[in-house]
Amino acid sequence: MKKITKVLLFILGIVFFFACKKEEIIQAELDKEVRVPFPVNDGTFNISFETFAPSTYLKDFDKRDYPGVDSITFICSLLSGNLSDTAYVRLYNVTDSSIIDNTLLAAATPLSTYVVVQTNNIFNMLPDKKIDLAIQAKSSDKNNYIIVASAFLKLRRN
Repeated sequence: MKKITKVLLFILGIVFFFACKKEEIIQAELDKEVRVPFPVNDGTFNISFETFAPSTYLKDFDKRDYPGVDSITFICSLLSGNLSDTAYVRLYNVTDSSIIDNTLLAAATPLSTYVVVQTNNIFNMLPDKKIDLAIQAKSSDKNNYIIVASAFLKLRRN
């Protein structure tokens, strides 16, 4: 009986050890990525870039607040009125009144179907200071409405 108890305790110890290690690995992966959402679900008929309302801004964003981050991508879902229309979106630095380079994204979507689009790494395009970030969008056709939803910055460290 003592031998069986020791074997069971040994097996439980191994299971517990690997369960803890798995949890540590999962936590380590989660610690490598942060998603910073824009509170936006907005659209436009405009054929010139329109800055969405201040209530949708990412206020006081500073990449230096995230130690070790070396990759930032902008991701959002776009919906255009029809396949002949293209939805365009980009990031805008409200603080400095300037467009964030390399953030222009576009998609033509089937009716009622969102398309997820994302930039390459824009870490070096963002200034080393606090800024208010906005989303700007436009439609390629003034008769069609485009929608931007589920927008966020994905920050990663290696």
